[in-house]
Amino acid sequence: MAGFYVVTKNDRERKISLRRVAANTGGAVYLSDAAEAALPAPTGTMPFADLTTWAAAVKDTAVYQVPYDADKGPSVITVVGQTQYSADGNTWANTIPDGVMVAGSPVEFFIRTNPAGLTRADDGSYQYNFLMQTVGSGGISLINISRNLAKVAGTTPLDQVGMTFSVNCTVIDISGNSVTGTALTKVWE
Repeated sequence: MAGFYVVTKNDRERKISLRRVAANTGGAVYLSDAAEAALPAPTGTMPFADLTTWAAAVKDTAVYQVPYDADKGPSVITVVGQTQYSADGNTWANTIPDGVMVAGSPVEFFIRTNPAGLTRADDGSYQYNFLMQTVGSGGISLINISRNLAKVAGTTPLDQVGMTFSVNCTVIDISGNSVTGTALTKVWE
């Protein structure tokens, strides 16, 4: 009972659909008896499957959907973890240490989203958008350096004392899903 199948893939649903066709019209794959036996039950039939007036090559008979491993295909983001601090770009912490955020003194540090906090590891398709809250960020600039890495630098005026500095990251996957992480905050001393 081996035959030809047209194969389509849906990364959003993480499913591969196999549609049996009567003949190879180009682009179809051939499945042996053993491969056909391994398919799940068909999810439906094409509406023209029983018509005999259609050419055999376009008369579909059954559609099968096979879910594939969630770790394959493009990464989909649903959870973003903590935005992290680093003085040198190598050692990371979930908080800004005391003595760093002193109003009137220059600051320079790096931020990123904790890679371990992402629902699925970045396969290179994620976009990282870092953003500082306007209150408490006077005199400070944020510059994206590379994927999941930004630099915060500048000197804030003395009137920022007691205000809260806050920076966060929104991660967007290839499908356009957008999720914001946990903000990194510190009160100016």
